[in-house]
Amino acid sequence: MGRIDEALRRAGRPRRDQELHRPAGGLFVSPWSAADGDFAGERVSTIAPPPAVPRLAAPWPVRPHRSELVSPIERFAAGWRERLAIGPNSDPLLADQFRRLAATLLHVQRTEKLRTVMVTSALAADGKTMTSLNLSLVLSEAFRRRVLLVEGDLRRPAISRVVGLPAGPGLSEALKSNDDRKPTLIQLTETLTLLPAGQPDADPLSALTSPRLQALLQDASEKFDWVIVDTAPLAATTDATLLCPLVDAVLLVVRAGRTPLESINRAVDALGRERILGIVLNASEQAEAVGYEHYSDAVPAGATSLNLATDN
Repeated sequence: MGRIDEALRRAGRPRRDQELHRPAGGLFVSPWSAADGDFAGERVSTIAPPPAVPRLAAPWPVRPHRSELVSPIERFAAGWRERLAIGPNSDPLLADQFRRLAATLLHVQRTEKLRTVMVTSALAADGKTMTSLNLSLVLSEAFRRRVLLVEGDLRRPAISRVVGLPAGPGLSEALKSNDDRKPTLIQLTETLTLLPAGQPDADPLSALTSPRLQALLQDASEKFDWVIVDTAPLAATTDATLLCPLVDAVLLVVRAGRTPLESINRAVDALGRERILGIVLNASEQAEAVGYEHYSDAVPAGATSLNLATDN
């Protein structure tokens, strides 16, 4: 318990069938493209508290200075702060597990073309959003990588609410727009950027199959060190299966003592075993305490697992 059984590397694991290309037709404007070079935050809005002393407004766009950025911990809803893998009050075991996961991904990146990772789950409440958030925070804050966190669950977006972002347009509106609208970006820290989902969409299939999404993820993989995509669970929708071909690899989150083996197998079949980089086993410490010591038997053969000692 509490260790990575082996490196999350699959010998001969196929990458995407081919490199993604920007669509020949249709509008697409990269939100981070700039005439003067690589994206460095100039086009990112920030959700920081108003300054204590009024000052003259600078011309837009402005890259926030480090001192103007709020601690990432302070941005999160109070009920979520104890679930984070960073911060002075973070659980040491939880923090260690996410550092191990992040370090393993960085190791894989040295040998394979790995930049875009989709995080999904077999069932709702298995912990996919918590995993996406913590992985993004650890990669950006502990390892100082430039990370784009994409809120790809367009039906029931949760990340925006967790970070206290007011309701507004986001990825969904940009993908379905008939004009050259740029997706809204929120700079959470100097190294972590959020692409919010926007308004909830009960039928996001047209957005998820839009050529703009393919182009956006391709562009993001060239501008950021990591792109982490949080998606809807597999049990209720096909959203994750539509996104799967657009990313380099998938992390599947299952919850110890809760996610049935049948649901895990269906999720693996839907995604394709060769697409799954590893399985995140969530809440395994609690499961062992109540008699689920052999729950790891539910991990499909050939997939590696990471045990997270958390019930979130």
